[in-house]
Amino acid sequence: MVKKQRIIYIFAVIAACALIFVLFLVFQRGDDSGGTLPDSAEMTLRETTTVPVEETTPPALIPSATVLPPTAGETAPTATKAPLPSQTAAPSTAAPSAKTYTKGEALSLLSAAVNKTKAYTGAVSAHHTEGFTADIQSITGGSLVASFANRLIGMVVAPVDETLNFSGGSAVNAEGETVPLLLPKSGPFALTESGVVSATATQSGQNTVVDVTLVSESVGMHEIPAANASAIGYLDVGSLDISILSVQSADITYTGSSIHAVINPEGYVASVTYTIPLYVEGSASAMGISGSAVFTGEETESWTIQWE
Repeated sequence: MVKKQRIIYIFAVIAACALIFVLFLVFQRGDDSGGTLPDSAEMTLRETTTVPVEETTPPALIPSATVLPPTAGETAPTATKAPLPSQTAAPSTAAPSAKTYTKGEALSLLSAAVNKTKAYTGAVSAHHTEGFTADIQSITGGSLVASFANRLIGMVVAPVDETLNFSGGSAVNAEGETVPLLLPKSGPFALTESGVVSATATQSGQNTVVDVTLVSESVGMHEIPAANASAIGYLDVGSLDISILSVQSADITYTGSSIHAVINPEGYVASVTYTIPLYVEGSASAMGISGSAVFTGEETESWTIQWE
């Protein structure tokens, strides 16, 4: 799931850049008019100056679907404890026969493997990485402000590289958060064919490799992207306000999230990578000064389970 803190940082940068730029304009105006201040402390940059910004054409959008939020993380069964699955099965003397999977079969394979792995309650470790990139296409203040904002974002959005030890289906990460196995989504995997552009499965030795691409979804504040919420997770933009920062608007397009998973012979996920590309149009304010921006971003999250 795209971490809320990362988007908060980006909106904070947008508001901060607008504030800095307005203060600069006030200083310049003071030099020119003997220190006269603007008439309103809540002015936006668009009201003080007109700066050409780069036009960005958003990707094709589809109607958003409003669904109930995903249920809380499911409780893994504890009545019986399955033996720890091995990473790879013993080599077979005969090569596995090639099989052609339909879209529905590939999706069913992935769903069964993800949910089976989430339900595992034994001790297991996982190598987890996360990365997020954002590139501001246009921002209040023009190209120079955009360049400055992009440098700031690169400083505040740090990658994650950690090994987590799970027991009972959960672990505590470096930030002190209790996380379930196979984030980014804590609830059951419930993606259906209607939310999928393509789904393929191929044999790779004893393992099965599944690749799924989700449909594009566009949502506003307080709205939920149905397909992403059922498989990967989503950003709850409606709860981003912090301290003096206020998010005024946010329209997000999930432009085709993808899942790449390797399933071992026992039906558990050996590794999985989620890629979530985003297109965001938003505005935020701080201390009465508003700024708006358009940016693209991409979240990449990988899990490699150390079955022994």
